[in-house]
Amino acid sequence: MAQLVGFHERLPSTFFYWGDIDKEGYEIVGYLMERIPDVRPVLMGLSTVGEYKHLSVRKEEYYGPFKNLGSLQKTYELVCREGVLIEQEKIPTDQLPFKI
Repeated sequence: MAQLVGFHERLPSTFFYWGDIDKEGYEIVGYLMERIPDVRPVLMGLSTVGEYKHLSVRKEEYYGPFKNLGSLQKTYELVCREGVLIEQEKIPTDQLPFKI
């Protein structure tokens, strides 16, 4: 991630982050959002967790301390407390706002 932060000047002005829905996935996007203002998380909101929770595997629950993730805070804390892991490759790619 540190390499991406140093490389971001060469990227388009806005770029998307799509990662696993788990404690670490949210902390990665939080790290990026702190350093690169134009990062936009994709399919990491509360509605995605609700829609795809049936694809989740259990992780160890985590009760804090939590990082500050702004608009993703509520979802991040829910995922941590419930021990959710939804791997990004399990989410249908036709839901993405871009082609991969």
